[in-house]
Formats: sequence, structure tokens, C-alpha cells
Amino acid sequence: MTKSKTPSIADRLNKPHLVASNPGPGTSAPLPPDPAIRTRIRANIDNTVPFNRNPRQSRNPLYDEIKESIKNKGLESPPVVSRRSPSDPYMIKKGGNTRLAILRELWEETGERRFYEFDCDYEPWTSDLDALVSHMIENEMKGGMLFIEKAIGAVEIKRDLEIAEGISISINELAKRITSLGWSVHQANLNQMLYAHEYLFPVIPESFWSGIGIDRVRRIRKLLDTCRTFWESVATPEEGPFDDVWKPVFRRLDGEAFDVETAEFALSSEMSAKLDSPVLQVRTELQAIEEGLSKGGHRPKDIIKDFVRQQQELRAQQEAARKVPPPPPAPKKNPEPVQSLQAQESVSRDTETGGIAQEAGQSLTQETAAPHVQAPLVQYTAYGDLSAFSYLLDYEVASVQEVAYQAALDYADTFGIAEYVEYIQETGWHLGYRMQLPIGIEQPDQMIHWALLWVYSNTLLDAPELLTELKEVNKQVPYLRGDNLMVVITMAHGFKTDVIAKQIADPQSQPVRWQTLCELEAAMSVIVQAYKDKKPLRNEEE
Repeated sequence: MTKSKTPSIADRLNKPHLVASNPGPGTSAPLPPDPAIRTRIRANIDNTVPFNRNPRQSRNPLYDEIKESIKNKGLESPPVVSRRSPSDPYMIKKGGNTRLAILRELWEETGERRFYEFDCDYEPWTSDLDALVSHMIENEMKGGMLFIEKAIGAVEIKRDLEIAEGISISINELAKRITSLGWSVHQANLNQMLYAHEYLFPVIPESFWSGIGIDRVRRIRKLLDTCRTFWESVATPEEGPFDDVWKPVFRRLDGEAFDVETAEFALSSEMSAKLDSPVLQVRTELQAIEEGLSKGGHRPKDIIKDFVRQQQELRAQQEAARKVPPPPPAPKKNPEPVQSLQAQESVSRDTETGGIAQEAGQSLTQETAAPHVQAPLVQYTAYGDLSAFSYLLDYEVASVQEVAYQAALDYADTFGIAEYVEYIQETGWHLGYRMQLPIGIEQPDQMIHWALLWVYSNTLLDAPELLTELKEVNKQVPYLRGDNLMVVITMAHGFKTDVIAKQIADPQSQPVRWQTLCELEAAMSVIVQAYKDKKPLRNEEE
């Protein structure tokens, strides 16, 4: 006996509508139309699907709480559904995707029918755009939506509008259109969404799904804009475009803990390696660009390498000069007699009296020999020999301070920064001058020598006072924050070494810088020693 196949309850519930009676042989009745107005209907797990274009892909942070509520109290808030045609399953239209997933999970866990079928509010289908905007509004209201999910939604809406109208829509116009559809979006935030989706999301997707928000996007964008300005102003075509620099770096950092400061350091290091420039100088230039103090175009050089190369070239030139054979001596000329025979006889007679004849003989030899070429007189003291400045020991402290000020002023003038040297008129223990903050100095070499003079001017400060000075420089001059000032000071001593080396190689090369530097350091030494000995100041003597 053959059993008749009876449709299960699930089969009956899956059938969206009953067919008309007596449809006729070989034909089926057309599906009845969906309601034309908002209507409460009964749906189930099998004939309801989530919205297939829902930008929200992350788990709702309140998922567990919502699940517990539905398990205990049932579905108190019916989801809104719609569908394109009666042959399609019902589709969540306004939010509700989380509730549908929870009902499916509870049905599988418990088998209780109250989780299988449920009431829904049906709304007539309008368009994909309307459904997309409805979901964005619902998700925004419920909260917990990731920034990248909002960005995906905005991009989808922009695409639908442009396809429907056949035009390209500006960000300003798009913000107005989206707001008019019911999802309030500010133009500035929309700009960051589109930027993040187009440029950053393809490179660091895991970081965005881990929760990167609009604030970090702004910081990343500012960092990349600054680095791009720097790179494109100094890199050669052979060194490649900026995209070949930052994208590999960001891909390596992609993950849950994407940190902007770490990215900044890694990107600076990458550019430093590709440009063969010191990383701290690269970071200093980036800070200057970010603060509006530089427009780029300065490619930092490795001062130590340059100095070593210059010294090697100098030694090579000196070696080459020593290998060149000296010119042949000029032919000797017969000396003309300078005295008469009688004079010679007179000189011979003087030999009996002692050294008179010997002195006369020497005089004759000097007059008749070839001219003697003397070595040039040393006009500048060797570095480290401060005996030429011993006169400072006879001066009062105030006078030595005036000497130090004038030397610092002259030294600064050779680098075009004399305006930053200020004379200290008041009596006290100081070097006679102070350095104004380097606001407006753009050339790296000027900044380096400003730092050298600044260090010298603070020689007599104790630790708390020096710390106060450092904080003031860090506060007023952004690109000298943190370790950058220390780096510049170190570079200044390297430049001083270069001045010394050039002067030793060629005493006439830069006499003003050489003499003023020696004089400043000599005056500084005298003042420091007087301070240690507590030599009375001029006003104390009076």
C-alpha cells in the first residue's frame, strides 16, 4: 500500500500564498499581489532573508543582550519586511537583520515554534536605494555601527544615485541628497568616509573592521598628505611614486592594533632608507611641513657621511698634490761683485781682530746668494691653543661678557641669523647674550648654528632653569619637540668640527667664523671659571 505524500507544515508555511481553486488542467493560478499598504503579516525563518546589501557586517555589540531578551520575552518589536515581487522571499527592509539571525539561532537551539514563525510589518517595495537608506537610518539609530560600514553605505548610495541619473555627484551635493532621503550626514564626515573607502580600506581592511573611526582617519589622512608633499618635492623619478612607499608600510601594519604614531615612524624610516637621509632629519622636515613652516623641497642629507666624504676628498687632494714633482730649479746666475778689491783686502785684515771679518763674510754671503722664500706668518691660532686670548684674563667679567656677545653676533652674522642674538644688558652671571626663539628660520644649517649658540648661551644655567628653557623651545617651535632639539644640537657640534677641519686645511678659508668661534669659546671659558671662583661682578665691586 502506497502512502500518500502529505506536505509538511514547513512546506505549507514556505508557500507564500494559496493557489486559486480549480485553476484548470496544466495551469497554475497567478500569485496574488502583495499588500499595497503597510500590513501586519505572518512570516517564518524559511521565507525571510536579510537585506542582501546591508553595509553592516560586524556583529551587533548588543547581540547577546537582544538574544536573551527574545528568548525570555519573545519578539516584541516585529521587523519590517518587503520584497520586489510575490515570487521572492520576504526581505528585511529596516534593520531587523540582527533579530532575524537571533530567531534562526534560537530555532536551531530549541526547536520552539515561537522562534520559527513571527509577525512582521510588510511595506510595499519601492527601490533598492530606499531599502539601503532605511537600513542606514535604522543602524545609525541603534548605534554600534562601524565607521567603515557607514562609508560602505555612503558609497553604495552614491553609486545608485549616479547610475539612476547618469551624472557624477559632488560630495557637497551628495551630502544634501542623502540628508533629504532621511539619513543625516555632514559634508565633512562624508568626505572622510569616501576617502577612507577609496584609499585606505583596500590597504588596511583588517584595521577598519577592528574599529578605526573618523578621528584616526583624519590623522592618517593628514600624515599621508604631509608625507606625500615631502616625498614628491624631493624624490627623483627613479625612486618611484609615493604610493609605492606608504602602501607596503601600511599593509605590514594592518591589524587590530593599527597605531598612527607607529605608522608615522615606520613611514619616516621607509622614506629615510629610500632617500638615504637620516630618519630624524626626515621627521623634522615632516613636522615643519605639517606646521606650515616649510613647503617641502629640502632633502635632508647625512651630515656625518658628507663630512667624512669631504675629509676623504680633501685628503685625496692633498695626497695628489704631494705626488706632483716640484718644478725644476731656476738656473743660477753669476753673482755680481758687491765690493771692491780694496774692501775685500780690508775685510781680510780684520780677521786678525776677531769676529768682525766673520760677520762681514756672512753679510756678503746673504747679499750674493739666491733670495730666500719665507713661510707665511701664522695669522690664526691653532684650535685648542687659546693663548692668543689671554688678554681676557685682565678684563672684568662684564667686559668679557661684551666680548662674548660680539663674538656670538659676528658668528651668527656669517650664517644670516644675527637678528636672533640679543644683548643682555643687566648685570649677572651669563654669557652676555641670549638667543631669540628660531621662529622664521627655515634653512637647516641656520637652525643648526642657532642651536650651537643657544647651548653656549645657557652654559651657566642650572638643571631646573635649563629644563624651563627646553620646555619653552619645545612649546614655541613645534619641529624642535622631543628628541629633535637634541639631534640638532648634536649636528651643530658636527658642523663645528667641519669648520675646524676646513680652517686647519686652509687657514684663509673662513677667518671670521674661525676667529669668532675661538673668541666666543675663550670668553665662555673665562666667564665659567670666574663663576666657579665667584669673581666679583662689576656692580658688586662698586
